Amino acid sequence: MTTPTIVLLHGAALGGWMWEPSMRELRTTHTVLTPDLPGHAGSTEPHFTTNTAAADLLAGSISGGPVTLVGFSLGGQVAMELASRHPSLVDRLMVVSSLSTRSVSPVAMAALMRITRGLAHSRRFARA
Repeated sequence: MTTPTIVLLHGAALGGWMWEPSMRELRTTHTVLTPDLPGHAGSTEPHFTTNTAAADLLAGSISGGPVTLVGFSLGGQVAMELASRHPSLVDRLMVVSSLSTRSVSPVAMAALMRITRGLAHSRRFARA
């Protein structure tokens, strides 16, 4: 029997590490993935550009059937985009503390993400 997979997406200026307490519990019953969004923490992608680009990038890394997708803040926006663009990959979607529509243009969001990129690597800032 295959263990169900849950994908946890972090918010802006955070990283997959924000899910560490939840991961400890969830790993007893699920395969848990905590990818870093582009331009964040350990991501190999240097910049966050758009929710669409991030969703498509993540879609390429999901295999093995539909997953439960959980997104916090910016991660919630990316999760909604992924679920709408690649519905066959998502069995369940949970969005926490996120906007369902963009409050700023994609160009402005990309600029904001570039400006705050250094914060995305600082656990101390995120915990504050």
